[in-house]
Amino acid sequence: MNIYSNAFNFSSYLRGAVDPRTGQYTSHIRLVTLYPKGPLEVSREIYLSFSMFSVERGGYGIGWRLSNTEFDVSNFQLTLLSGERFQTTGLPSVGNSLIIKNRKLMDLVVLRPDANTLHVIYKDGTVEILRRTGSTVPYRIVGMLFENGERLTFHYGTAGFLERIFNDNQEDLLVLTYSGGSLSTADTRIEGARYARMLFTYTNS
Repeated sequence: MNIYSNAFNFSSYLRGAVDPRTGQYTSHIRLVTLYPKGPLEVSREIYLSFSMFSVERGGYGIGWRLSNTEFDVSNFQLTLLSGERFQTTGLPSVGNSLIIKNRKLMDLVVLRPDANTLHVIYKDGTVEILRRTGSTVPYRIVGMLFENGERLTFHYGTAGFLERIFNDNQEDLLVLTYSGGSLSTADTRIEGARYARMLFTYTNS
């Protein structure tokens, strides 16, 4: 039996630092790195991030959030998988692109192909497909299309939390399990079709 544990390379999954400008402590727990098959040198990370200034719980503990590309129609804010957030001028009409304020790099374009879909198109050829599944939820990532045509699918549960990311072969790349409305386990597919599991516990503080 092959047993794999993240305990053997814990530092590659957990990063924490203090911002010397603000004194704020931040932390990242990498859950999975997504990349296409073949020679393309493109990757995206899904991770949990902690901010001392955040009071949201959202199923991951106070101050913690799961990385996601989403567009919030209530405040016209665009959030990328990298954690960057940008203010926009508003939701464009169908067929037009989003105008992002104060972003100098022209390395992405956000198009609105239909009323319920946004396409975040990156310079490296990756397209993130955002869709709005209800009137009270933001546009959020439901698919990722790489330049070679490979597509990853993001599946959300009835509670609105991300539960699975799987590829064209229906292989689970990340499986998130929740208990009592909070994340309890994260299973990540690694080399050799094995899965590495992370367990999460919570306190009241």
